[in-house]
Amino acid sequence: MIRKTEAAGEIVATLALWGIVVLIFFQVFFRYVLQTGLSWPDELARYFHIVVVFLTLGAVSRRQQHIRIDFFRRKVPSGALTRLSLLIETGAALILAAGAIEIVRRLGTFRTPAMNMPLALFFLPAAVGFGLMALDSGRRFLAPPDAGEREPADAGLPNRDSR
Repeated sequence: MIRKTEAAGEIVATLALWGIVVLIFFQVFFRYVLQTGLSWPDELARYFHIVVVFLTLGAVSRRQQHIRIDFFRRKVPSGALTRLSLLIETGAALILAAGAIEIVRRLGTFRTPAMNMPLALFFLPAAVGFGLMALDSGRRFLAPPDAGEREPADAGLPNRDSR
């Protein structure tokens, strides 16, 4: 179920990315060819950018390709590293999801100037993305240690044993 949701998020993000390209081309065409500036394509392109970033969080988390800070990683014994990393990742994602939900709740009545879109829509993808990340990290944390769970990818960092 989580993977299907992540796949749907990736499809929506891909469509949003193409939407950004079309909107920016549309805006440039109107501004420089027709000599008429439009404000709404820029606003909609920004929203699509937010959608691209946050709706891919679950898939990036599952692939372990997100940005991480490795200071503590060098200090923790490798046996506990995977579990501790997943616990911290799950906790951080839950906190960020809760914060995004609170922002969505508080911005309920505010609207954007150009398109009159609910401003909460700009933060809804963050709540969904962080929620998917928390679900994936929590699932991997709760899985038995021998369930094929691997240590997070080093992302090009030097081998921790060579230090």
